[in-house]
Amino acid sequence: MFRRKTYVLLLALVMGALLAGCGGSGDGGGAESGALTSPLIATSPEGPVGTEMSTQDASRFPFTVSSISPASGVVGVPINASITAAFSKGIDGSSVTAKTFTLRSGTIPVRGAVTYSSQTASFTPSSPLPVETKFWVTISATVRDVSGNTLPCDFMWSFKTSSSRDTTVPTVGSTVPANGAKNVAGNRDISATFSEAMASTSITTSTFTLKQGTTPVLGAVIYYAGQNATFLPKVRLAPNTTFTAMINRNATDVAGNHLPSNKVWQFTTGGSIDTTAPTVISTFPANAAKISSLKKITATFSEPMMSRTVTTEEFTVKLGASRITGTVTYADRTMTFTPLHPLPACRDFTALITTDLRDEAGTRLAQPFSWHFSTGLAPVFLGSAQSFAVLAYSTVTNTALRTTVNGDVGVSPGTAVTGFPPGAVNGVIHAGDSVAARAKLALTTAYNDAAGRTCHPVAVAGNLGGQTLYPGLYKSTSSLAISSGDLTLDARGDANAVFIFEMASTFTMTSGRQIILSGGAKAGNVYWQVGSSATLGSTSVFKGNILAYTSITLNTGATVDGRLLASNGAVTLDGNTINRP
Repeated sequence: MFRRKTYVLLLALVMGALLAGCGGSGDGGGAESGALTSPLIATSPEGPVGTEMSTQDASRFPFTVSSISPASGVVGVPINASITAAFSKGIDGSSVTAKTFTLRSGTIPVRGAVTYSSQTASFTPSSPLPVETKFWVTISATVRDVSGNTLPCDFMWSFKTSSSRDTTVPTVGSTVPANGAKNVAGNRDISATFSEAMASTSITTSTFTLKQGTTPVLGAVIYYAGQNATFLPKVRLAPNTTFTAMINRNATDVAGNHLPSNKVWQFTTGGSIDTTAPTVISTFPANAAKISSLKKITATFSEPMMSRTVTTEEFTVKLGASRITGTVTYADRTMTFTPLHPLPACRDFTALITTDLRDEAGTRLAQPFSWHFSTGLAPVFLGSAQSFAVLAYSTVTNTALRTTVNGDVGVSPGTAVTGFPPGAVNGVIHAGDSVAARAKLALTTAYNDAAGRTCHPVAVAGNLGGQTLYPGLYKSTSSLAISSGDLTLDARGDANAVFIFEMASTFTMTSGRQIILSGGAKAGNVYWQVGSSATLGSTSVFKGNILAYTSITLNTGATVDGRLLASNGAVTLDGNTINRP
């Protein structure tokens, strides 16, 4: 066991180092233990939205890649797509070339043209990409911003093509101000959100215009942060005046598809300017929340924000003092941070939004905004034992006619599986064969994994009946029972939530007692690591996977949604139904 715990610690340190650096190129996920599994499983009650920090607490960060298209790891990218990357600052165009922005399949480079516009660079392949092929994109650390700052390291990500071209035309989904809006502040920018990523070189002052009557309004156009384009008037708009904004059909998506028609909308200014500071009104995860399978972190604002200020400098996520590598996008008043790699399980993270973020009138957040969240338990990796509903070390015995096992039955190194028939097995019986032997080895690993978990344990003892418990790790230094009242396991809406119960000795469930799953909890994500033997009473209803060090006994009529896995003893059945998840 000591050697295993040492291995787990070393793996955790390696994973932390990888995530703390410039980000590796792996697609795998983190886990609390050495189990080779990627989902991150946990949940808990949501806390308040967050807390504001003093200005001096805000950290400053270097020139970075803020968003990418296609996203990292995505499958099904059209073969005629271009590849784009948005940066946290304006880029030095001379540093973005075919040598610093590359695409390859394996070791074979893809020929194409590299273009840039303000804070966005694009790679357009010279011909359609091969179908159903994985590609790697690399942006060299030598790419610079306009001040001469370089990227902290090479930025890499991958995607896989589909078997078809992209022929879907893009559309404009929403605009700010909205069509027909009144009393618009004269110091606001004008923005539009598209249905998909656009070719940055097609979003210019020629395709995105603003007019007062027939007179063009001078300004600049920025396409940035995913799917947003912004027109920045050079001067404050005249009060009490109607303006017409237009994005013409020459704007194209990254596959070259044009807008189906010109997008035109109008708004009327009022007599005032907007000086109200924006605020963060909600976040996901909420402050102090634990969450499973976390793929995105979001913050929603009280008003539309200036998309050109939405970057990885203004929205960061940290594990301790180390930044998590990721991209940032903005749409519909919501900023989204997408980690480039899955976040490790059972870790505490801090998200920060700085005061450099501004609303469309240019007003900054009054103070930096930060909040904290955690990832929780990863599931116990069952490996080759996954297909088994019943697995024992010495014997599997059924003593009644009406026993049904929905899943495989196995024993190893023993060879005795008795009572089938008359019992029914809707699966395969592996009596002392190589399949059972591999499953038994996997069970040993899984048992040690479950017994070795240390992620924020909650101490429990004696009877669990009559309680409602939430996802997490529960630890007993003696025995556990469900003997007075039923036990409810509430996932609080998280279908991937994990419950692990560690006990040093026995587990007993008395006659007629039940485990009730609520809030989306699943039997397959509940694990009972039993230090000796487990006994389920007559007509009891059990949910979860029992990983017993010694034996498992079911009395007459007990039913199980889960698995019965005995590492060093027998499994005994008596008129039971076992449904493998």
